[in-house]
Amino acid sequence: MKLIYPVTDTIETYYGERIGCNLGFYYTDGFNEAFEQGKMIRDDCKEGHYLITKLIKKRYKAVIADTLEWKYRMEERGYDISKFEESYTFSHINNLRIRLHISKKHLIDSLNKALGSMKSDKTIDKIVKKICQKLTEQSATR
Repeated sequence: MKLIYPVTDTIETYYGERIGCNLGFYYTDGFNEAFEQGKMIRDDCKEGHYLITKLIKKRYKAVIADTLEWKYRMEERGYDISKFEESYTFSHINNLRIRLHISKKHLIDSLNKALGSMKSDKTIDKIVKKICQKLTEQSATR
């Protein structure tokens, strides 16, 4: 199942199509505006692995997914990632935001402090590197 779309740098390629998205995510490059204007149909999933399932079952023509997460989830489920291609790369990347239920508002300062510490001591970089290394090793054994 190769790409339906050619590699493109314009979102107009996807107008009129149902696009799989992560619930609660904001997408740059005019995607959010196109969804709001009804130029594309946004279909949100609570969990990223559903994006893969729905794309494989052809419920979506395309999905918006983080490259690292996509590779991880494909490997996790044993799908051949070579059957998929990236057709659009965002020119502007949003900062990651974490949403908490209002009843957990008291945790915001602690969470920000912990994330700041993990960023400054490179813990986040180490986690990403470990995941990438695992993906590379799994791909090599296929």
